[in-house]
Amino acid sequence: MKNYFLITVFFISLNTFGQLSFENHINSIKQVEFLTNDKDGKIYNTNERSVQYAIEYLEKNGIKTKYITNRKLLKEIENIECKDSLYTHFYDVLKNNTEISVKVKFNKFTNKNHVISEKDNITYVDNQIAFGSYYNTPTLEIDCLKITVNNKKINIPKAAYKNFYDVTQCSSYLLYKPVKVYTSENGDYIFIYLYGGNAANTYFAKLIFNKGEYITQIVADYKELVDWRVTINKNFIGF
Repeated sequence: MKNYFLITVFFISLNTFGQLSFENHINSIKQVEFLTNDKDGKIYNTNERSVQYAIEYLEKNGIKTKYITNRKLLKEIENIECKDSLYTHFYDVLKNNTEISVKVKFNKFTNKNHVISEKDNITYVDNQIAFGSYYNTPTLEIDCLKITVNNKKINIPKAAYKNFYDVTQCSSYLLYKPVKVYTSENGDYIFIYLYGGNAANTYFAKLIFNKGEYITQIVADYKELVDWRVTINKNFIGF
């Protein structure tokens, strides 16, 4: 794994989020201790392990690792409007007068609108793994995701979010966290964090955009979260 961190040195001059480099984000995440005991009896920093996972995930898919960020170093969009737990609107104006708007619309999941199948006891919806509903039929789906920057709409393919089900929308309780939206200080990048599922269906995902288009996603499902001994609390930074 050490080799992955050495690779990041070459991206320092290219990858910045506002004033902070990719290396700043990586190092700051690693420095937040969230110590857990692994099944082999050793003690690990869960935040560091989640970063290692994200680096491998991105590089395996041919994506630059610059999109790993420490949320505490980003700007959280805190103006939030929730309606009937089926619609969430995030909006803000950054210091440079960039206007950001993120709207997430949910629908109750209806079987007749999808093809439901099962393979190796895992639920598939429309031939894709159903994050949040591995072992049962989903109850909630993302119907629409709309992002505008200075009233200009970002092009978002439905594939960016279509297989994330049973997302926690507005409320926060126990391990369940609502959708969160962050931007780089200059508004050039937008990050949407999704928490969904329950028990063995739990997942943690990040959708990444620039001011013009969808870039990629990073997803950790129940297997990774268990391997990290994660309890998604204030000490868990993630990626």
